[in-house]
Amino acid sequence: MIPMTAPFTLAIDVGSPKSNRLGWAAGLQRGGASSYTPVVDLLAARLFADGRATIGFEAPIWAPRRERLLQVTDARQGVERKLGRAWTAGPGASALATCLGLMTWTFARIAESAPVATTCRLDRWQERGGLLVWEAFVTGVAKLKTHDDDAGTALDVFMARWPDLRSDIPPEPALNLAIASAMSAGLAVEPDELGAAAIVIAAT
Repeated sequence: MIPMTAPFTLAIDVGSPKSNRLGWAAGLQRGGASSYTPVVDLLAARLFADGRATIGFEAPIWAPRRERLLQVTDARQGVERKLGRAWTAGPGASALATCLGLMTWTFARIAESAPVATTCRLDRWQERGGLLVWEAFVTGVAKLKTHDDDAGTALDVFMARWPDLRSDIPPEPALNLAIASAMSAGLAVEPDELGAAAIVIAAT
């Protein structure tokens, strides 16, 4: 069963560290690029000590794998389809590209001190613990003025729903970019997760 008390969770509003467009939230703390390394180290320490933690990136972290050519760039289902926001649209595509580099750096940093099992599957995380990776989706009136505020919104929604983590985008066959990044960084991952969608927690 899912623990009733939420584990240490880090939510990230994905953006370029160079241009100070990176924001994060963990517990009551908020910050930007200058304090990102220490909070990732804190996540790794809590993960090592507690055996469980979660991390959410506000960017598309999985791409749908579809049979029909004309549908490969279409919106995913659920809230994304409802809002008419395809994962390949300008903001999503830009966030995805930035997130690829950010995820790999983050996971490599975690792997240095806590080379634990990493998963996007809630059932597997319930059974084995480790690091649960999820996707945040913050849009519309939920978007605030600063990047750390947006990360805080993602974190608040995640915590408010705990332990009922139903995804706002239903799963479908996928290419899981977060899992690929975790594997490349040296974290322990089951290979079948490359084809599994991650949980998406939306604040709209």
